[in-house]
This record gives sequence, structure tokens and C-alpha cells, in this order.
Amino acid sequence: MNIEKITQIHNFFKEYIFGFMFNDINAAINGKANFLAALGLMEYTEILGGFVTGKLREKKPGTQQNNFKAFLPYLGQFYINLNKEIDLYHRVRCGLAHEYFIKGPATIWMSSDSPLSGGILYEKDKDWVHFVVTKYFDDFKSAVEIYHGQLVYEKKMDLINAFTGAWGRQ
Repeated sequence: MNIEKITQIHNFFKEYIFGFMFNDINAAINGKANFLAALGLMEYTEILGGFVTGKLREKKPGTQQNNFKAFLPYLGQFYINLNKEIDLYHRVRCGLAHEYFIKGPATIWMSSDSPLSGGILYEKDKDWVHFVVTKYFDDFKSAVEIYHGQLVYEKKMDLINAFTGAWGRQ
């Protein structure tokens, strides 16, 4: 294993993901910009998934959705199950990115005083989506730590190759 490549990946995470991405979301939260934070988190979920698949820059139809879904396992079983119930990519991510609002009835909360299973909740009887920014961000940070660990500490070659391919550093 090329230690230089692992170091480059770690430094990339340190600067761009743990640095810029996390700082951007924190700035949105501190600025009380709940819609902006939710949009950023959805976009960053897709981007991290693009590193997982190695297809970050691919423009074929369906690639961005596949990238988004590729990061859901890192977020945990809760999000995988929720995505089976509602299409998180189209309803939440695309709604925020293209229409400013989550598609359908929805509320974006900055935080919640109640313990939550996940940062996106669905009331099926009302067809209502609740996005709780700070909870999703906590889950996202945990997911990034898992992914980073698989790359840098576990040195999973399939993920390393996909990451470096997406990053453009073979």
C-alpha cells in the first residue's frame, strides 16, 4: 500500500471534508440558515457517494442519484429503510436543489429537543417529511468518519481506487 496515497487521502479529508464541508454546515447552522444547511447536507451526501462509487464527475443520467444512494449505508440502516419508504434523492435532495423546498408537505427544523432516530423523519399518515438539520449533520459526520476510516485505516482498496479515481489522483 502506497503510504503517500493514504496520506493524500487523509489530507484531502482534513482540508475539504472535515474542514470546508463541516465548517460550511456549521456556518449555516450558526447563521440560522436551515434551508441552506439542509441543501448543503443533501449535496454533500451525494458528493461523498460520488467518491464511494468513483463516479463523482460522471454525467450519465442516474449517476447522481446512484451516488447519493451509495452514501446512505454509511449513514445507517435508518436511512436505508427510510429511502425504501420515500425516495430521499428525488423528494428531499432534488426538491431542495431545484425547487428550494422539499417536495410535498415538509418542515425543515434546525434542531429538536426530542431524541430522534434520524435527521429525516417521515409521517406516513400525513405524507409529511421533517428534516432536522443538527441531527442529520451529526449522522453525516459519523458517516464520514466511518468512510474515512475505511479508506485511511482499514485501507480498503476498492474504496481507495474509487476515491482516487473520482478525485482525479490515480
